[in-house]
Formats: sequence, structure tokens, C-alpha cells
Amino acid sequence: MIALDALNRRPERGGGLRRELAGEAHDVARHAAQTIIVVLLAHGVHDTTRLATGRAVTLADVSKPSSAELYAHLQGLVGETILTVTRFENTILNVDDTFAYVFTDRTDEEKYPDGDKVPIQWVEQGAETLYSDGVVVLDELPGKFRSAFIGAVLLTLPNTVGRTDPARVELTASESETALPQLDVDRVYSWEELADVFGFKAGYFSVAGGMVPSTATGSLLLITHPEGGKSFNYGDYWDGERLIYTGKGKVGDQQRTGQNLDVAENRRPLFVFEGAGPRQLRFLGRARKIEERTARAPDDKGDMRDVFRFRLEFGDGTAPARRPPSGTSSRTRRPKPRPFDPDRPPPRPPESRGESANPEETAAKQEQANTGHHAILVSLYRNLAALGCTDIEDKHGAIDLWATRPDGVRVIFEAKTITSTNEVERTRAGLAQLYEYRLLDGAPEDELCLVVNRALTVRRLNLLDELGVAVLEVSGSDLAAGNDLGTRLIDQLTA
Repeated sequence: MIALDALNRRPERGGGLRRELAGEAHDVARHAAQTIIVVLLAHGVHDTTRLATGRAVTLADVSKPSSAELYAHLQGLVGETILTVTRFENTILNVDDTFAYVFTDRTDEEKYPDGDKVPIQWVEQGAETLYSDGVVVLDELPGKFRSAFIGAVLLTLPNTVGRTDPARVELTASESETALPQLDVDRVYSWEELADVFGFKAGYFSVAGGMVPSTATGSLLLITHPEGGKSFNYGDYWDGERLIYTGKGKVGDQQRTGQNLDVAENRRPLFVFEGAGPRQLRFLGRARKIEERTARAPDDKGDMRDVFRFRLEFGDGTAPARRPPSGTSSRTRRPKPRPFDPDRPPPRPPESRGESANPEETAAKQEQANTGHHAILVSLYRNLAALGCTDIEDKHGAIDLWATRPDGVRVIFEAKTITSTNEVERTRAGLAQLYEYRLLDGAPEDELCLVVNRALTVRRLNLLDELGVAVLEVSGSDLAAGNDLGTRLIDQLTA
């Protein structure tokens, strides 16, 4: 069996499913979901259909996922809580070559400690019926007492919808605006109200996390907490009128599967909400992903990992319902960036005239005035420009240099002149400055790099690796990696 190491404890009865999963499910894309040819069923007729283009076709034209694709799809659902047609929660604990292991509120934990076994062959038979007839009636499936779970799996594929009386899963057309819930932007809704509209139980919000799929509407609810969530801060933030939304997964590198893939490829309509109090959410509007990046951020254990940053645009590009409060940004009085000029001489340190300059600005300007420090920046600038970086700028009294890599990621650089006696002091100061500049002047996905004029000790390099800071060493006109993240940065610059 494929062990799910992240499963630390079993779901609690009576209080909904509560489970801690280390990382997302396996790194397996829902390839099956991408191979489906979507059809529109004629009402009550299951032998013909019509594509979104309007061309009449027979169901023989429909390509169904292979057994291997369905198996990969099931693996991608391990650790997920999915909903049946009648809105009951099923959690897939594991998948082996023959069975899927599922936990429901009816599972006898003493008798089936690994979960109820459902033959994967039954799921394949359900998919066979769905893609040959356009509909599968659950009571007609093998394994009658597990048919609800089979339907729940089929509902995780795009362009499927669950119906009742009798319980069944149907293929549907692509997104239909009239079929989607119509919500009032900026209105605060209770969990109960939204659960009724999107077709699941209110308690599902407590187990589904920040990405809540609605099988009844084929849509995905995204919940953001730009100021930090109650249990874990994903680091969502506003960039003007667009929301930078972080992917799903608290531990380890985030995977481009499941709901992350739904957002990345705009596979489902996205309804965006903001936390507005206990069991309440404010509707910000409909959105779509217009840009995707990979950034570095700490996980729930404090370890650095790769995360997805999705840039969401609302509606037709107009402003979302809510933006960052005006007048609260700590960036408004920060120095403005200017293009870096290697021929510009280092500024003279400010004279001490009491309140004319604060201690932090004085220290920063004295550092910039150092000839060796300036030489590091000039060499760094020339290397970055030669490698195709853009927007190479400094901020007098603050940021030494920042630049946008050819792949679109911005890096903040802090230069330090190191001697045989000041390594600890200078690297600590550089680390603090990099974190401060990213917080006050940059953005959470900006990468950080300390640039030095001589090699640091292995202990110091390992520490900076753990803290997510690359190290580059400048020697004359040469630029070399100092630690593992430095090597990665050079690879990205030269790719």
C-alpha cells in the first residue's frame, strides 16, 4: 500500500472530519480530468449530445479516461475529503493497486482501522457507464453500498454534476452562467447560507480548508485571509486591485494537483471570499487566474518550501469588492526606487545634526558610502544586466539593489563587506535588512540574496540556506554561488 505518512490521527466522530495532513496528496496531476470531452445531455436522452460548439455528436465521440488515468486521478485524491451526491463527506485515506480506502461517518474504525475498501474496478465501471451513456445511476452500480463513494469520485472530474431522484452523476456542458449561484458582492454570508447555495453541509467549511469545491455547481470557493488566517498564514496579499492568492498545502512543497490545478488552469468558476467573523464570509466577487508563480515560503513546520502564488483578477478587470485599507500601508513614506547607476559615486554619509536623520537611515547611508560596498554593487549590477535582468534599481537609504529575473521573479539584494572578524555581525545585519525591506518595500514572493566579498563559513551558509536567503560571492567582475540557494539563483539567472 502507498502509505500516507501525514495521517497523524483518525477523524473524530460527532465533530466533523478533523485531520492533519502533512503536504498535499501525491504529485500526480489529474490527467484524466484534462482528457474529457465535455458533452451536453439532451433532456432525458442519453444516446446523443451536443458539444459547446453546437455540433451534434454521438457518445461514441466522447473520449473516456483510461484505467491508468483513473488510477492516477484516485492517487491525487488521497487525503482529500470529497462529497457524495447527497452531500455526505468521504475521506480517501489510501490507494493501492486494487482498492481505495475510504473513511465515512459510517465506517467501523475497530473493524476497518485502515478504512472501508472499495475496489478500484468499481470506479472504472462507473466511469465506463458515465462516458458511454452520459449519465450513471448510482443504484445500478456494482457494490451498492459503496456506490455513493464512486459517485463522489466521479464528481471530482470537471463538468460533472450530481442529481438526485434518483441519485446520479451526469456530464454537463461547460460553464453556464445561469446555472451558477448569483451572489451580492461585498455582502457577508453565513456558512449556512453559502452551504445551501453551493450544495453542501455547513460543516464542510471546517474540513475543506481555504479551497472549497462545490460539486453541485462545478465551482470552487476560495477563502482568503490577507492579514493571516487563524491557524496558518498562507501570506495572501493585495497587489493593487488584484489578489495574490497562495496555493493549497501546509507542509512540504505544494503540488500542482487537485484544487491547485483547478485554479492554475481556470478549470472551474472561482468564487472568492474573505473571512468576516466566526462562520461568516464576505463575497469579494468572481475571479480568474491571470498569472502563476512559484515562490519560497515557510511551511507549517517552519521549513522553507515551494508555494504557488496565483494572481487573481476580478470580473472584467474592475476593482474587487474590498482592497487594502487606505492609509495603513507602512510603505507610503519609504524611499522611492531609482534606476541603479554604476557611475554614480557613493553618497557621502550624512552629517550628524540631531533629528535630521534617524539612526537606521544614517547606518544605511554610511554602509552605502563604503567604497568596497559600492564595488560589490557595481559588479553585481553588471552581471545582472548581462544576464537579462530588468528593473535593476536601488533605494537610497534602504535597498542596495533589486532586480527582476528573466523569469519574472524579483530578487532583493543586500551587499556586505566581510572581514575576518565581522562575519557574524555583518550577516546578521544583512539578514535583518533583507527581511525588513521585503516587508516594507517589497512583496511576500520576492526572493532574498546576501552578496558578499569573501566566502562565509559553512555554518553561516547553512543557516542562510535554512532561512531562505541565497548567498552570492563577488570577486572582481566574477559572481559565484556561496550556498545551495545561491547555486539555484545562478541556475535561474542563466537558464
